[in-house]
Amino acid sequence: MGSYGRKRKPGIDPAEIGYRVLLAAVVVFLLYYVHAAAVDVVWSDYIRLIDSYLPDVTNIKKFLVPDVLTRIPVTYLGRLINVRAFRYSVTFDRVLTVFGIALMGYALVLFSLKNRIRPVFFLLMMLVLGSLNKWEVLLNGTAWPHAVAIGLFFLNYYTFDRIWVGDSGAVQELLAVMMPFLLLLVAGEYIASYAVTMILISVYGAATGGAADFGADHQQKVFSRIAISTAAALFMYLLSRHFAVYEHAGATDMSLLEMLKTAPGFFPRFFLKSMAGDVLEWETVAAKAVPDEALFVLGGLVLAMYVISFLFYFGMGLNEKTIFPLILLVSGFGNHCLILVARWIFLDENYGLSSRYGIQFSIGIFGMIAVMALFKTPKSNYRERKLAKVRNVGRGIVYFGLALICAGTIVTGAGEMNKAKYRKENYRHMAEVVREYDKYEPEELAAALEWHKDNETLINAMRIIKVNRLNVFRPER
Repeated sequence: MGSYGRKRKPGIDPAEIGYRVLLAAVVVFLLYYVHAAAVDVVWSDYIRLIDSYLPDVTNIKKFLVPDVLTRIPVTYLGRLINVRAFRYSVTFDRVLTVFGIALMGYALVLFSLKNRIRPVFFLLMMLVLGSLNKWEVLLNGTAWPHAVAIGLFFLNYYTFDRIWVGDSGAVQELLAVMMPFLLLLVAGEYIASYAVTMILISVYGAATGGAADFGADHQQKVFSRIAISTAAALFMYLLSRHFAVYEHAGATDMSLLEMLKTAPGFFPRFFLKSMAGDVLEWETVAAKAVPDEALFVLGGLVLAMYVISFLFYFGMGLNEKTIFPLILLVSGFGNHCLILVARWIFLDENYGLSSRYGIQFSIGIFGMIAVMALFKTPKSNYRERKLAKVRNVGRGIVYFGLALICAGTIVTGAGEMNKAKYRKENYRHMAEVVREYDKYEPEELAAALEWHKDNETLINAMRIIKVNRLNVFRPER
């Protein structure tokens, strides 16, 4: 056993019951929001998917393509089940999204119980988990594999943490080594964030041997294997991506160097605003007319929270107890960096405020909460007394930032619950349009269904679901 395992007392553990009930409550709330704000109708990205993969969801030729890993292999199985069992239901996909978020929460429950995280900090985690800052992810439907992938990331992070503290067996170690290849089936482009994070953490583990009391040599070998397997999985994805053809509507043809010369201030503004996205998403920012200056201050605060959390993690020796918070911090911060690198081409510095990144940004927040939950005041001595004021200022900054994140979550959540009926009405209108699509001009149809590409694909998708009696055309039961 590791040096930091949680000793369970015989009988019922109130914390375990309470934490699981809280997670269940978050899941129920998210499902309720989906029910209150959405209608089962295809639109936007679904149009491309219908045109590409339906109605013959068993066509193996559509699966055996060089860029299959970019198309997320698990979605083939998801579409097969969805079409055969539910006549292609967007609601089915939305429920899978909530399932992915539930997996994240389950990993947080396991970590919190093992490390005896106090209820106030677990409540804070659940508040962030249930935040509607990610409303676009919840309602989009096509985002379900990303949510499930992140949920599996979290479970893998927890498995890695068990290996770190020497509280694992051969099965967990083998799973950790094989997991990167399994995640290729689910993660799509999100494998990049996962891989970079796990390679960095695994190299750190290979260098230090983790926090186990014994078997450091064995641990180093396991971490080395994980780093190698993760790098191999990333290479496989990049190789598959080489064969993919991407269309970025609205993207600039300008090179990165040209952009740096032309508008060097764009990148720090983009990055700080994406950091501010940890607190507020774009619709809330627009509705409240939050000025750019305030967003830059918020972004700077979140950046400071990251820096302080990293310093506290190592300064308090938490690496000798758990690696889970560090993984979350590295992953969360890395997501901000990757979004900047991947999305600057749209020349919109507000892009990082989009609610579509709500889940990715929350990862770092969980890491900050975990660090603060494990914070313990060091034994008093001359050196520590000198550092006490600095440390207290750092804690104050992080707590203040977390309070703002809570406030932003509550404001956005209240706003979203008020908007739910209007979003539902908009989806109802979409459903009516789809049912009578042949009565609309292609331009009107495209505008109603938020489709921004060619009309031929749009009309063909509508014909496919009508002829095959899918989605809004499914027979009444």
